[in-house]
Amino acid sequence: MIFGYVRVNEQNWENSDIAKRMMELLGKEGKLFWDIRNKNYDREQYTQMRGMLHTGDVLYVDSLDSLGRTLERMAEEWTYLTQERQIDVVVLENSVQLDSRLFRDLGDTGRMLEQQMLALLVYLAELQHRKVNENQREGIDAAKKAGKRFGRPSLDWDWDLFDATAQRWTENEIDLDEACRIVGSARSSWYKYAKERGFVRKRAKK
Repeated sequence: MIFGYVRVNEQNWENSDIAKRMMELLGKEGKLFWDIRNKNYDREQYTQMRGMLHTGDVLYVDSLDSLGRTLERMAEEWTYLTQERQIDVVVLENSVQLDSRLFRDLGDTGRMLEQQMLALLVYLAELQHRKVNENQREGIDAAKKAGKRFGRPSLDWDWDLFDATAQRWTENEIDLDEACRIVGSARSSWYKYAKERGFVRKRAKK
């Protein structure tokens, strides 16, 4: 059985070059599946099609990134389809031109080339991860040099005043609004730091 899968940018894509090429390759018996590209990388149709594949089937995809969101996932999916499921995968993207049938026809040489391709994808993925981490570190270092602080900002409170006020609050000498006014605190912050510093309001006597 022949299958085709594409990820498209819009609903009305049937007249595009990739659609025409897919239809030529699939013929009357082939099945075409497609998903709309989105930031969440949702692929409902791909998942459905994946469950229909059997040994010996041929799968045409529009580009390598249709197999996975990252280079590492692309390599994993290629390996799963071509080696575990024994499905031939053909990537139609002009810049890639990958065809698992060619690797197989070349015998040991083809298997070596295929492994090199997969290793390259994983290597490029690792470089990509490293570059992202380096950029993040450089950005943080630059921000720190510029005086930017990270994490929860420290409170510039008079903690002696806070403790004294909190003690009066626990003894029911003042109410919450008065306590917050004295130290310049919001209600939520008051409760948070009063609890952290061990102040618990006593029940007022009736």
